[in-house]
Amino acid sequence: MKAYLYVDVETSGLSPSINDIVQLACVPVIDGRSHESFNEFCQPANWNTIDAKSIEVHGITIEMMRGFQSPHAMLDKFVAYLAKFNTKFVIAGYNSNFDKAFLGAIFAKNARSNEYSKFFSKRNS
Repeated sequence: MKAYLYVDVETSGLSPSINDIVQLACVPVIDGRSHESFNEFCQPANWNTIDAKSIEVHGITIEMMRGFQSPHAMLDKFVAYLAKFNTKFVIAGYNSNFDKAFLGAIFAKNARSNEYSKFFSKRNS
């Protein structure tokens, strides 16, 4: 079975160690067939590291972010979404190394790295 997760994240900056995901969207493609997408927003975990340039790029304002769910709540939804497919995914997309780094970071920041390993292959496309 070939399973790819085409991912796009919007973030509060460029560094996965200090910045956070504010939007996570993806489409799984399993054996060539697309499945329902995931698209959720969350607050940054660290409000003090929001880079104004990131807001210029994606247009998600601080005021908008204040109304979003917590990163933990979004991660719960994402894990439940991935579990439905019962497979490991290769992360794919336009800038997949950037997205993969931020995905790994959100799992790590929420003490859930073991779940990241459950859902994602070490191979990257």
